[in-house]
Amino acid sequence: MSRIKILLPHEVQQFDSTPTFNDLEKQYYFSFGASVKAKIDRATGNTNKIGLVVQYGYFRATGKFFMPEKYKKVT
Repeated sequence: MSRIKILLPHEVQQFDSTPTFNDLEKQYYFSFGASVKAKIDRATGNTNKIGLVVQYGYFRATGKFFMPEKYKKVT
């Protein structure tokens, strides 16, 4: 039985990619309340804290989790 193709290849790539934000969206998706801040503060190491913030923002924007390899690099 063959698989149904719902999305075109470029649509699959876009679906699987992390979102790109403008400045206003960054402020919205990467701001968090006291309960989330407390969880981030309990994480050990700066790398884990940054990972939690990025994962939280990406999830708020898309409703999906992403592997860290897919994170966009900030320059």
